[in-house]
Amino acid sequence: FVNLRWHDVDYGLYYVGELPEVSENRIRLPPPRPDEEEAAFLLTADWNQSGVFAIQTPETSTFFNVRYPPISQVSAGQLSRLKHLLDEVDRRALERSVSGPSGLEEILDFPSFARYYILQELVKDTDGYAFSNFMKVEAGKLFHAAPWDFDLAFHFDCTGKYYTNIFTGEVSPGVQGWNVENDRSMGYWTGPDGYGDGIWSFGSNKRQLFTNIWRHPRFAAAFATAWRAARQGPLTDAVLQTMVRKRTAEIDAAAMRDMGIWRRSRRCGFWDCCSLADSKDFRLASTDLEKYLLNRAHWIDERVGEWRVV
Repeated sequence: FVNLRWHDVDYGLYYVGELPEVSENRIRLPPPRPDEEEAAFLLTADWNQSGVFAIQTPETSTFFNVRYPPISQVSAGQLSRLKHLLDEVDRRALERSVSGPSGLEEILDFPSFARYYILQELVKDTDGYAFSNFMKVEAGKLFHAAPWDFDLAFHFDCTGKYYTNIFTGEVSPGVQGWNVENDRSMGYWTGPDGYGDGIWSFGSNKRQLFTNIWRHPRFAAAFATAWRAARQGPLTDAVLQTMVRKRTAEIDAAAMRDMGIWRRSRRCGFWDCCSLADSKDFRLASTDLEKYLLNRAHWIDERVGEWRVV
């Protein structure tokens, strides 16, 4: 967190995050070796981005952008193996048998993906699963590598379209509902007037691969086990409360100052804020954040492990 001043203009409180990247202190991957049979990759499951080499999977139309290594340092054989791996993940995620032959866990790392699902379900990010998913491929297996992009999480955005369950049609923008089951086939975007009244159709549900993985019975069991373990350690009620209260105390003065600087602005932007009052009162927002996290965790506690075929 920083207080940002630019050319003598005070912009108030900002959070500056580092983009996930391959380095000794961030995401560790071996250097490019185009002469070898396999390569390690850093990928994003995201938009089909201009100027970036991408692979689109056949079942869910998921785009994987290759972030590392540079394509010039990857052989055709290594790219072919990468495509085969991603296509296989896409295909095997469709398996619904508890003891079926899919072998998804042989090519997709359940522990790292379970940790990511825990985070996404707890914070219920509007863009969660759909965008900015950093993954790595190493030793012929797909791992989740790093979380990214949480500006629409923690009960900030309550736009109903973003929280509509693809199986039941239920709309649940609050503490209820599994976020991975919510449709993300469109987005409200800036129109000609600069407001969010434009509609961008993505052509497919950008969460579909993650939904398929979620419905795989052995991954569902791995998620349930990981969630229960987290609730006994790093995500207990006490830890969640302390996390919010400690950070609130650290930035309280800067946040109150920021509220004053931007008091006449539309702090919700063009999103449908869950609480307009929170956007105008930092301490109320902090209290509501704590309540949200505890209530959301309790909702998951009561339902985790309830796997169903839908």
